[in-house]
Amino acid sequence: MKDKSYKFGKMSVIVFGFAILLFQKNLFTGEIGKQKNGFSSPKTNTSVWKTYTNEKYGFEIRYPEDLIVSTPYGPEQVNIQGNSRLYIITVAELTGTAIINGEERMIANLSPREIVEMNLSQITKKDNLGYIKWLIKRIGDVEAYEALSSSDITVDKYLPWLAFKRNNRIYQIRFLKGFVEEFEKIIASLRF
Repeated sequence: MKDKSYKFGKMSVIVFGFAILLFQKNLFTGEIGKQKNGFSSPKTNTSVWKTYTNEKYGFEIRYPEDLIVSTPYGPEQVNIQGNSRLYIITVAELTGTAIINGEERMIANLSPREIVEMNLSQITKKDNLGYIKWLIKRIGDVEAYEALSSSDITVDKYLPWLAFKRNNRIYQIRFLKGFVEEFEKIIASLRF
């Protein structure tokens, strides 16, 4: 009898450990209802959203009424935040050079995907970047690249991350914490 209870106890620990591992994976990759950080998605009624207009770069974006907008570094960085949610929009001129795979290249000649990978390689190992799932989408008249998810947890915590080029500038919209559905609706509201 002792042998059976030992096997049952050992099997319970293995199953419980596996369940915790799956829950943690889902929590960090956003697979629980497609939400990061385990939050459940609010009902998204975009008709009551506010609008932020960036005069310098000529765009506007809508955001939920319970969030606030700040521009801590000027119009080049727009933070939309509140209630454990943070979305960041950055705009930069495409000037200078960067070393990509050991080769010096003009930043203006890099694709949005290469720019996101360049930024991610500054905060994680370059080897981790091969596991990113990419989506190409249209935002108005431009092609955007969105890094949706990664099987590497050190990269996935920075995703999704959308980037596109327009008028010799790179626009990047980053999701740091919040709701994936809300993030996608914020992106869809972007107008020039």
